[in-house]
Amino acid sequence: MRTHLLRWIVLIAVVSVFGIGGAGAQQALTWTAGPVGGGWYQMAGGFAELIREKAGVTVKVIPGGGTQNPAIIEKGDADMGFGL
Repeated sequence: MRTHLLRWIVLIAVVSVFGIGGAGAQQALTWTAGPVGGGWYQMAGGFAELIREKAGVTVKVIPGGGTQNPAIIEKGDADMGFGL
């Protein structure tokens, strides 16, 4: 179950990055995750590295929380994130 969820998260992240690609597209994104040192923050850092390697897009991971992340994105402080 956990592996299946992780695959979906990776797929959504990669599709999101490639979906914004193209001429004049943003080359850096901000991803809000959980608290620094937590599992969600570390997972976002791993995804950020994969996206940088595969798509050439820099992803900065910032701390947040499952219920805070949608508000952080809505405010414009992050482009994507994990949410509950």
